[in-house]
Amino acid sequence: MGYVERECGIAGFPESVRRGKGRMTPMYRFCWVLWIGGTAVIVASWLNIVTPAVGWVGFGIALAGTLLSLTGQQRQQPPAKPPEPHSQDETGTA
Repeated sequence: MGYVERECGIAGFPESVRRGKGRMTPMYRFCWVLWIGGTAVIVASWLNIVTPAVGWVGFGIALAGTLLSLTGQQRQQPPAKPPEPHSQDETGTA
């Protein structure tokens, strides 16, 4: 079994996601909603469904979602394991 199959499995998702680790916080999910909604408005302006001015508003919404997602902790991560202490020999070097 190769690295990709071992790490991602058949479903294509990393093992940590399939086990429920690294779930999105409500704020991060809200950022995704802003980004997708703003992007949909931009595409609608390209298709002349809405005016270009509304498309720029969509750009601002998508940008706000992106910038908001970059602030703070994005995902709930399990606590990291502390590093293993190094053993020292008689001379005091590792």
